[in-house]
Amino acid sequence: MTLAVENLLTSERADQIMESIKGLDVLSPEFDAFLAAQIKLATLYPTRGKLKRLRDFLAELRAKGETQAAASWQVSRSMLRMPPIPPLDGAGRAQSLLWALLQGSTTIAETPVEQLDNMFFAVLNFSREQVIRNKSWDWAVALDMLEAEARTVPRPVPVQKKAGLFGGGKPQPVCNQPDRRTADRGDHSAVARRGRKRTSRRYSNLARICANAEPGNQLPLSGGTAQTRRR
Repeated sequence: MTLAVENLLTSERADQIMESIKGLDVLSPEFDAFLAAQIKLATLYPTRGKLKRLRDFLAELRAKGETQAAASWQVSRSMLRMPPIPPLDGAGRAQSLLWALLQGSTTIAETPVEQLDNMFFAVLNFSREQVIRNKSWDWAVALDMLEAEARTVPRPVPVQKKAGLFGGGKPQPVCNQPDRRTADRGDHSAVARRGRKRTSRRYSNLARICANAEPGNQLPLSGGTAQTRRR
């Protein structure tokens, strides 16, 4: 199974994938479970991204046959570095953290929760828009996976403060975090739309969202993978 995964990872086009799996039982539930385990064990997120795309390809092959699976596959362009970001306060720090996470130099578990802030998710979303435009599908899926993992990190919830002689009185409101999948969805949609225009326009929109962001108002998780957001 390990050799089959290595052959799959070195394949770029659909015909190369089909050639690499000839004579191998890659459509079995056992191999699917093995692939799922390899996705979790991979250090590099771009490798995880490609493994997930390969797993989806094999699922399509199993369900609909070679012709449909081959039509759904997209060759991913390579990337040597993260796309440039605007010189906003905190953006460089957020991008450095993002790169370290993608390369496996650090992990979500080792990252202080306060660093996974609005700026981090803004830079992540901005970078994903750029890699999609570059058709680097492995990286786009990698960023999807990294964002989903970062969103699951528990945040501390402020405790209600009691007022009055015996701790009564009017309680202070608790600032619970909003649903990350719906908070500020309109703002993020605006960034996505305008991100397809000039670079300067993309930068100005990112700056506007980061400047207007308040603690607790996290940017939303954009659903779907790069396969579903074809240009």
